[in-house]
Amino acid sequence: MILLNMAFRNLFRRWGRTAFPVASIVAGVAVVILGRGMITAQMEDGVRMVIDHVSGHVMVRPADYPTRSMQHPVDDLLRIDDATASWLDDNVEGWTRRVLFSPRVIQGPDAIRVRAVGFDPATDADVFPRRDWEVEGVIPSTAEEGLLISKGVRNTLKVDVGDPLLLETRTATGAINALAIPVAGVVTTGNPLVDRMNIFVPQPLV
Repeated sequence: MILLNMAFRNLFRRWGRTAFPVASIVAGVAVVILGRGMITAQMEDGVRMVIDHVSGHVMVRPADYPTRSMQHPVDDLLRIDDATASWLDDNVEGWTRRVLFSPRVIQGPDAIRVRAVGFDPATDADVFPRRDWEVEGVIPSTAEEGLLISKGVRNTLKVDVGDPLLLETRTATGAINALAIPVAGVVTTGNPLVDRMNIFVPQPLV
């Protein structure tokens, strides 16, 4: 009890000397809490971006499919048969088919390698929400409408809605194929990875 009284007397004898370390401790703890909160939020935001723009909650792909970002072979695609498609329709909230490939996009003397997402216009929005998308032009649904490019591709190649692009890629048998395709729209998704180097190609065109 004597030691406790001495401790309290020592704390309150010099208010300034006591307040300074208390304030330092409070500020330090606040910074730690704030920092951990920011890191956790960034991690959750990163996971959410992958779910909303890349993989959905569950992604099925061929065995031994490469995981590097720009490797998307199309010679051994995973095919969904009618029975599996019917089961998915009955048992999941939403599903869609996507084909990933890595073509070159050419505009005059300039060319860049992009990540192309072949999407099903009827079902893609059920899995990958577009509530935060900002689209200049339209999201294409037919081969004639063309393709949707990210703002990064537009800025690099200096193209706009309605301009033609040459899309060059290899077929599943290895042959080079190239098509002149109009730009139907320019999209900003809010995901830096998608906005820098992605294009979206409707399934009929794929």
